Amino acid sequence: IGKEKSMITRRRKRQIKTTIGSWESFGVYSIIGFLMFAQVSHAADISIHSLAYSQITPGYGLHDWEESLTWIRTNLPPGTVVVSWWDYGYWITPIGNATTVNDNATINQTRIGATGMAFMQTDELESAKILRHLKADYVLVYFGMLYTGLGGDEGKWPWMVRICNDNYQSYKNFGWEAYNWKENSVFDESEYQNSTTGKYKEKWLQSQLVRLMFSGLPTRLEEADTNKLEFNYAEQIAGNPSRGINPRELDDGRLWSELIPYHG
Repeated sequence: IGKEKSMITRRRKRQIKTTIGSWESFGVYSIIGFLMFAQVSHAADISIHSLAYSQITPGYGLHDWEESLTWIRTNLPPGTVVVSWWDYGYWITPIGNATTVNDNATINQTRIGATGMAFMQTDELESAKILRHLKADYVLVYFGMLYTGLGGDEGKWPWMVRICNDNYQSYKNFGWEAYNWKENSVFDESEYQNSTTGKYKEKWLQSQLVRLMFSGLPTRLEEADTNKLEFNYAEQIAGNPSRGINPRELDDGRLWSELIPYHG
């Protein structure tokens, strides 16, 4: 009996190679490029609008804050201690290349409160004592020129008072008590502002924070540059009848301009 042999045959498949033409390549890269642009554009748009309304970023084309940080980096030697409110620590350290005593990660409430104490003291010498405890070389304040939307330390002062008061006993134990402290706290917030009307009192204008913010600024319209924010500040202090702006008043009816020294 003859055996039938099974035959196994292998067939090779032909691979057909094709190349993409120049127009197809252009189309593919165009789509990829568009997707990348859309992603970057969206991220940039979100960043711009988010920062534009933050308390730290100057609005629109104002670059005073960035220029200030550049000045610190350029003119102050590394290791210089700059005391400011805690909001600005993460700007001053990496961009200004200076040492701060407070930043966004500070959990030492007594140190934050001590900064508030130095700023809200009405006695310059008592303020200097606290700044010496903080080993300050320079003091930085952020002022929005009384321009709506810019913000600044003029809106943060209540927390300087409150956090300081929260740590009253610690400061007393440190031996920091001053002649103008209150009986069971460092400050009385009601002495700075009328909580009902929102109008400030003389003590607010006499605080070291406000003195620093107003220092060197023109208090008369004729001396202010109309192309700068200082003109807005002068309008708020002196008033501007042509634009319907009344001069700012204290809680007792006196004008701010009566207590603010000429040119701050």
